[in-house]
Amino acid sequence: MRGRLRILISATVLALAATSAVAVAESYAAAPASVADLSRDIDEILSDSRMVGSQAGVLVRDADTDEVLYAKNTDARL
Repeated sequence: MRGRLRILISATVLALAATSAVAVAESYAAAPASVADLSRDIDEILSDSRMVGSQAGVLVRDADTDEVLYAKNTDARL
């Protein structure tokens, strides 16, 4: 009896883990970040009150196409 219960619990845990991993992978694949989201997120980071008095230059390029996805203060001498 204990052996069957242990096997049943193990199988249940493995099934839950497998379906959870698939659900997480699907959610990442279904929601690619847009350039607008990237720009908004970087602007939010740079405008944080902890950045007051600092200087930052940011350039983000697509690794495959070399297209500029985000640029801010790229000519600034830091």
